[in-house]
Amino acid sequence: MSSTALKITSDDNPAPVPTPEDIYRAYPRKIARRAAISRIEQAVGELSHRYDGDADAAAVWLLERVERFAGSPYVKANAGPDRRQFVKHPSTWFHQGCYDDDEIEWGCRPTPPLPTPADAERRRLAKINEILDELRQVATYKWTPEARRDYVERYMATTVPPMLRAAPELLEFVENMK
Repeated sequence: MSSTALKITSDDNPAPVPTPEDIYRAYPRKIARRAAISRIEQAVGELSHRYDGDADAAAVWLLERVERFAGSPYVKANAGPDRRQFVKHPSTWFHQGCYDDDEIEWGCRPTPPLPTPADAERRRLAKINEILDELRQVATYKWTPEARRDYVERYMATTVPPMLRAAPELLEFVENMK
């Protein structure tokens, strides 16, 4: 897992992939750092199977769970020095897979399930179809070929997310418009 790797989020903005250190910093207790980092690395490795072996996606998910736990009513109720012992050490929390606990145990309202790679692909295809619909509409306008080409180039450069500009479906359609 690289600290410079990028993950595409649902809004198509690149976001840095969290490192084990980032995940550790998000956990509410700061104790036994080396053991915690080791357990975080193990957890990411074990969780990556949920994302077709994508450790970066697993790290992003794990950080989201840690942040959810850290902000939970359970942690807030046990934040004082006289109650801190009721929040598990980070190495214990990660080793026991507490990130998979039902959020109700943390005093949270349940959140909807996280998107799967198939969900991401469906969103990508829906966005491509939305772009194609716009381009099909433009193809019906009574514009000169130069005006149409200029509009399509501007549209592709300013409206289409960078990760979709090279989609074969879009490239083929744009090429056929010329």
